[in-house]
Amino acid sequence: MKIITYCIVFAFFSLDNAALAQKPPIDTFAINHWAHINGAKLNPDGNYIYYSCIDENGKEENSVESIDHTWKKKLSNVHFSRDGKSFFYQTGDSLFIGQLGKDNSKFISRVSSFELFAGKNGEWLGYRTIAEPNGFSILSLASKK
Repeated sequence: MKIITYCIVFAFFSLDNAALAQKPPIDTFAINHWAHINGAKLNPDGNYIYYSCIDENGKEENSVESIDHTWKKKLSNVHFSRDGKSFFYQTGDSLFIGQLGKDNSKFISRVSSFELFAGKNGEWLGYRTIAEPNGFSILSLASKK
């Protein structure tokens, strides 16, 4: 009986670690390298989300996507209009104006900065061009003028 017990104990301890493979312990290194959402914001009607996702290698990917996953664009620094229908982003010196859920965008070239703001007569897009650094152009989002 003792011989059988010793054989079982010996067999148990002599098993290869691969046979007893377990997940590595969760420590701060593992937690810091998990993929995660870095930030997110919903458009006003709640049908679209802009988010930043960082993968396990630290690579960041920014996207705007419909909640039902039928439309997605990889974009950075997206701003939503208050009516929930349009989005805005700047790449280099081009300011893009797009409709959520559609693949076409209009753009204004040579823009140095922009800002969305609301007034009593609706929402407005203000932007400054490289050609006129001391000027400021305003576009009504309602009339597109």
